[in-house]
Amino acid sequence: LNEIKNVDAEKSQFLKTSFLKSMDQAPIALVPHLANKQHYEVPSTFFDFCLGKYKKYSSCYWDNHTKNLDDAEFNALKISATHADLKDGQTILELGCGWGSLTLFMAQHYPKSRIYAVSNSNSQRVFIENEAKKRKLKNMHVITCDMNRFNPKNFKIPKSFDRIVSIEMFEHMRNHRKLYRMLYEWLKPGGKFFMHIFVHQHTPYAFEVKDQDDWM
Repeated sequence: LNEIKNVDAEKSQFLKTSFLKSMDQAPIALVPHLANKQHYEVPSTFFDFCLGKYKKYSSCYWDNHTKNLDDAEFNALKISATHADLKDGQTILELGCGWGSLTLFMAQHYPKSRIYAVSNSNSQRVFIENEAKKRKLKNMHVITCDMNRFNPKNFKIPKSFDRIVSIEMFEHMRNHRKLYRMLYEWLKPGGKFFMHIFVHQHTPYAFEVKDQDDWM
C-alpha cells in the first residue's frame, strides 16, 4: 500500500497494472497450508473466548441497538443472507465457510435448501458437523479442500448452484479472474454469486504476512 501510494500518478498506475498482471499469473490460492498452521487448525475451544456464540470468523455489524457480540454476529448474518438474495429451497455453495456461522445459519433458516460448504481446515469441518448434529440439521454437507483443487465435479454434490456465497475468503485468493470463471460455470442459469471481501478503497494489494504485526 505504501509503495503504490507514495509515488506519482504515472508510477502508481504502472504498479497497479503490474500487480493485476501478477494476480492473473498466480495460482488461485498461495500456500493455503500456512493459513491452517496460523489459525484455522487452532482448536475450536480457543475461539469460545474471542468469538460470539455463532463463531463468526469475519466482520460483524453493530448498529445503535446492538448490545453485544452475539447480536452483532447475527446482524451480519442476516445482512449477508439478504444481499445474497437467499430463498428457501435453493441449492447453495459456500466457499471459505470458517467455523460455520453462515453455513449453520443458512441450514437453520432455509430448511428446504441444500447447503454445501467448503473449508480448507479439517478441524473446522469437524466442528461444523458436530454443531449440525446438535441442532439436528441434515440439509448441509461440509467439504475439506483448498481452492486450488476444489471442483464440484470431484465430489458427490450438485454440479451447479442457485447461489454461491463467500464471506471474507477472497482476500486470501490470488488469481481472482480464474476463480470467477469457475464460479460462472458452477452457477445455474439465473444464479447469483455474493462475495464479501475487505479491500482498500483505492489501492489493490495482496494479503501478505511480512512480520508478526500482520494479524491475518
